[in-house]
Amino acid sequence: LPTLSPTKAPTGLPTKLPTLSPTNAPTTSPTKLPTSHPTGTPTALPTELPIVSPTHMHTASPSSNTVTFYVMSGDDEYGGRTSALQRGLRNLDNQNGEWLVHLGDILDEKSSCQENEYENFQSIYSQSAVPVYTLPGDNEWKRCPNPDQAWGYWEKYLSNLNTKFWGAPKQYTVQRQSSRNENFAFMNQGIQYVGVNMVAGPIDNRMEWADRHADNLAWIEQNVNDNFNNIHAIIIFGHAGPCCDRVDAPLNILDDEFFEPLSLKADEWKKTTIFIQETNNKYTWSWQSNLEGVSHFWLIKVQSGIWPPMRIEIERTANTIQFDQNGIVRKAFMNTWID
Repeated sequence: LPTLSPTKAPTGLPTKLPTLSPTNAPTTSPTKLPTSHPTGTPTALPTELPIVSPTHMHTASPSSNTVTFYVMSGDDEYGGRTSALQRGLRNLDNQNGEWLVHLGDILDEKSSCQENEYENFQSIYSQSAVPVYTLPGDNEWKRCPNPDQAWGYWEKYLSNLNTKFWGAPKQYTVQRQSSRNENFAFMNQGIQYVGVNMVAGPIDNRMEWADRHADNLAWIEQNVNDNFNNIHAIIIFGHAGPCCDRVDAPLNILDDEFFEPLSLKADEWKKTTIFIQETNNKYTWSWQSNLEGVSHFWLIKVQSGIWPPMRIEIERTANTIQFDQNGIVRKAFMNTWID
């Protein structure tokens, strides 16, 4: 039984019953009640409040089961207001995104493709709070007055952009295709991501188109085969999509040489396969399932030339993927998810 008044000296072992008034001696384990003022030692778990200003070191997903990233395309997201675009890029981390993929068309189709335009893109996007992965579009390559010179500028300023201003990611390892360095791939939380050089525009060299499409297919297949048993779904990024978006390229070229063979592979893999491309900035983003007649082969068209970019969130526990751009949100189940 406790004494009527506390002793001045603590007992050898703590009493199981509380005293009538608090002891002056500290307990052997911390109290569950909060202290009267904040401690200088960080807690074991992060706070739910966002940081006041973003850091160039990107944060991890809010949960180990959630991956969030951004996709965009086009050259005039803020109507030419560079400072506004830079501010938007710096603030991306406040939404817990992990990376940004730019699908191309960094220049207007009437651009003369001057070197300073490519350098300017690099300068602006270096402000991003998350790493930026770049893919070529036809406006900065195939439609330029001198495509070979334009490609040299693209390689100088945009190739491997993710390595120039951000540290290597801790959650995944980025691979580059040896024969086509603009193509990238990485595995993160059961999703295989692949970026490939798929552009529209005039066919200046028929053999180049055929070789590029073959390289793209080989790169996708190589990464899927290497990680097949650990893959839950496959997300492929490219500037141009199948058939209906082609204006001056014969419709059968991209379909026959790339999308039809890819659909056969998607059918064989039996895993949700999503191709993400750009669409004209006059149209909102869109979603199409059953691409090339394969139920788990999807096509996502990202609206270009607008801000903010499309935000994509994958939730493994709920088995869902959510697309959010320009006020339009759509969520779907990953119908081939494997636990």
